[in-house]
Amino acid sequence: MKVYIGVSKYLGSDAMANLLEVDYDTPEAKERSYFERVLGADYIRPEDFEIYDRKDYPGDTFDSQFIKRLLPIPSRRLNLDTLDFSEIRSVFFLQNAGSLRSGPDGFIEIVDSFEQDDNTG
Repeated sequence: MKVYIGVSKYLGSDAMANLLEVDYDTPEAKERSYFERVLGADYIRPEDFEIYDRKDYPGDTFDSQFIKRLLPIPSRRLNLDTLDFSEIRSVFFLQNAGSLRSGPDGFIEIVDSFEQDDNTG
């Protein structure tokens, strides 16, 4: 299983969660989520992701160190310190067997990924 860390400058937690859920309302979606259709994910279970939205942490500094503390895995070698968090609205963690890619025009950006082993959770 691979672990992905991604960010969005535009989407908050509610909008991001909608893109992770299966789209039953759009026939062209063929009952797959945006993450499956556009980003290349395999089926996503609710327990396989977490979303951190800047608005949910008003008293905290929303930066790489804060996100590393929130992640449900050890923060070894994550590529978050190079990001400008002043422009990031949300960060997500996703475990998935698919090969994810960033979305068009930076809508959703995958900033780090690694294979999960027994020592990372």
